[in-house]
Amino acid sequence: MTGPELAWYVTRLAQIPCSPLTGVGFLDNATGSAECRRIGSEIYTLAGLDGLAAVLKACRRLLDAGTAANIAQAWTGIGQWSGQLPA
Repeated sequence: MTGPELAWYVTRLAQIPCSPLTGVGFLDNATGSAECRRIGSEIYTLAGLDGLAAVLKACRRLLDAGTAANIAQAWTGIGQWSGQLPA
């Protein structure tokens, strides 16, 4: 996966809105969680588990570790993804 592809997916993930009621991460919002899984499935189809890991590493670097952990958890069950952040 190239740098521009990584940046594009990170941007899409960062734009998922937070729940208006709690203001907490997007996983509190069923719509946001579904969008996150759609993006993860798209990445998996394109680049497999290595693609998921690459995007999460970029999220951790460009966004923050908490957001990356929420995304990793949302992707549990996509392919053989276990929900764990890559090292």
